[in-house]
Amino acid sequence: MSETTTENCRAMAAILHHSYDQVDYLNRQGRISFATWRLYKALWTWSAPRFSGPANLAQAAFAETLGWDAVFRKIERTKRLIQIIARLGEGKTPWPVHVTPAPTTSRTIAYGHDDAVQIFAEFADARPSILNFATRLCHDYGKPGRPAMICIDHEDHFYIAVGP
Repeated sequence: MSETTTENCRAMAAILHHSYDQVDYLNRQGRISFATWRLYKALWTWSAPRFSGPANLAQAAFAETLGWDAVFRKIERTKRLIQIIARLGEGKTPWPVHVTPAPTTSRTIAYGHDDAVQIFAEFADARPSILNFATRLCHDYGKPGRPAMICIDHEDHFYIAVGP
């Protein structure tokens, strides 16, 4: 991850816990960048159902086109994105990672070390970000003769088990 991305995540994570009015004030004072303000507005608009103002109009137009189920799915995706930004702002990995044996309910994504990483067929069509993250974890934790097995559970928590 580049330094600019890390700095942007830290700046965004620093204002995520503020109210809309507080961030609007910071924007009008010129204390946050215009890009950060726009991203905050987009995240705020889609972080919960909104019942007035421009956020309500955006959600209503989206619902009119794709239906209310799509609106609620987008709200859930936005909440997950906010959690990822907050984790990156704290200097953590985007998703929770545990270096322990995976629970029995998890599924294996990748297995290997360095450049010899195998992605299991069940995850062949997974999001590229998940595959890249699992590959990076294999690269970081696996070694020749001690490959890493990367698993994921139903809550999107990653588990790393290092071979004998």
